[in-house]
Amino acid sequence: MDLHKFDWEPKIRPGGNIQLLDGCTWQEEIDVSPDGESFAAVVALEDGTFSLRVNDGLWTSTAEKMCACRFAPDNRLTSIVQVDGEWALAVDDVIGEEHFDYLWGTMFSKRNGRIAVSFQRDMRYGVMLEDMLWENLYTSATNFTISDTGLYTSAIVQTKSLGQADLDGFGKKIFTVAVDGTPWEETYLNAWSPCFDADEHRAACTVRLTPYEYTIAVNGQCWDETFSCAWEPCFEPESGACIAPVRKGGAWGLAHNGSMIWKPTFSQCWSPVAVDKHIWAIAAPTYGAFTVVGDGQPWKCRFPSVTDLVVSPDGTRAAALGSQSNARFQVLVDGAPWSDVYDMAWAPVFDPQSRHLAVRVQRGAKYAMVVDGKTVADNLDQVWTPSFSPDGNVLLFCSVRDGVFYRHTVNVD
Repeated sequence: MDLHKFDWEPKIRPGGNIQLLDGCTWQEEIDVSPDGESFAAVVALEDGTFSLRVNDGLWTSTAEKMCACRFAPDNRLTSIVQVDGEWALAVDDVIGEEHFDYLWGTMFSKRNGRIAVSFQRDMRYGVMLEDMLWENLYTSATNFTISDTGLYTSAIVQTKSLGQADLDGFGKKIFTVAVDGTPWEETYLNAWSPCFDADEHRAACTVRLTPYEYTIAVNGQCWDETFSCAWEPCFEPESGACIAPVRKGGAWGLAHNGSMIWKPTFSQCWSPVAVDKHIWAIAAPTYGAFTVVGDGQPWKCRFPSVTDLVVSPDGTRAAALGSQSNARFQVLVDGAPWSDVYDMAWAPVFDPQSRHLAVRVQRGAKYAMVVDGKTVADNLDQVWTPSFSPDGNVLLFCSVRDGVFYRHTVNVD
């Protein structure tokens, strides 16, 4: 996604009316293109078929069913469609030639905007990446992942079939990671949360070796150390080391290539993020009291729930959402919560220069956009995830008010 090509001139521009188009009987939820120039939704036509509306027009393609209307990072519009009882992926009004028994889980790479989708064909599972199908298919596959550049896909796969309640078969370790359909030689009692390193030469996942032993495997090779439990791993971009939350001696800490770098002092620890030389995670220093931990140091604020941890591009700042049992949301940033409380909030977004933070929030039935704790637009009927200009000075987001779609570009300085 080349942000430099977007229109960043500060203004509020109407982009059309979201009411039903002529010839349509109902409309699903709207998705918005990354550049904010287009909105789209699945629509049902009067003849009982389905199509996609894009702004004030309709795709020429129709299908028996359509779902998962989503824009890719490069502004391509995708949908999963059913034609003659089979499923296919449609991209920019063209229905793909590959048809499947079922499709789901459209994935987009963070860079290059490549598109992948999980599929089932003849009761076997795999991934299609830009019209290229896995050569090897499996009786079961979960935890589908696409690499940041979109060159590779992975999943946790089952290497042998199991009958119902086949505990002996399960105990023989039949799960592993497949990268582009090729499985690791090593198999495990279970595995989950695969991820790629920055160079995309290695993949890692959490594995279960016995009913009581967990560890991390990198390209199939397990850490020497085992733990009573472990959560999802990630890679440090600078050193290439693999890190993961692990449970040892009844408490949680963070392991670095198998060795503890955060002492196991937490009641819980998960969602690690490594940026530059900094490591962040969500943790509970005491039972039921969660916060953000940066480089081993927990913030002072505590909440029953902390979610949606994001780290600034330079790795020095972090933000997350704290809530009281999924109510009374507050934005946590740089160790403290913003003063305002919301009925709902979504994942914060840092600007590329790590100076500003934007969050879309909800109060009652209305939505707002908040930047650095200050409301820049409110009383909205809908609002979508924002993005910043490359220099971080302008915020782009889209909204709906009184049935009209708007594209906002706001100077945050």
